[in-house]
Amino acid sequence: MVHWLKSTNELMKSALPSWFMKYHPVVWAVVGILLFVPMPASAMCADAASCRIFGAAMFTILCMPIYLIGLIMMAIPKARSGLVVFGVMGALATAQAAYAVVPTRPDLLWSLPLHLVPTMLFFMVGIRSKRKRKEEAKQQPVFVQWQGEK
Repeated sequence: MVHWLKSTNELMKSALPSWFMKYHPVVWAVVGILLFVPMPASAMCADAASCRIFGAAMFTILCMPIYLIGLIMMAIPKARSGLVVFGVMGALATAQAAYAVVPTRPDLLWSLPLHLVPTMLFFMVGIRSKRKRKEEAKQQPVFVQWQGEK
């Protein structure tokens, strides 16, 4: 047993420089988390339906900060035309949630409006902003020549 531990330590020392192991504990913590966190999550997937529901829940958790960023962008007039991109992302999230939730768990239909309402807001505000910018560009003269004093 001691011989095996000694050879493992020698292997680790030869594989990674000591300065890396000494000065990068955060990297090791993240690697450890990435290796051990998915194990309980895989236990939640008993069949295809439960995996779809689990995926939809995780995707909803992932999308909420993106929707908050989009809502903040709605307050910035120059950034409003970029909301169409957030609307497309929300539409894709709505489609994924509908695919995962509707056939398996009709009691989770409340998750669809979580994606659909921000999507509609982003599309309405973003498209309106783009149309308004086009109209303003048409109304402003490109070049006005000075006529001099009359």
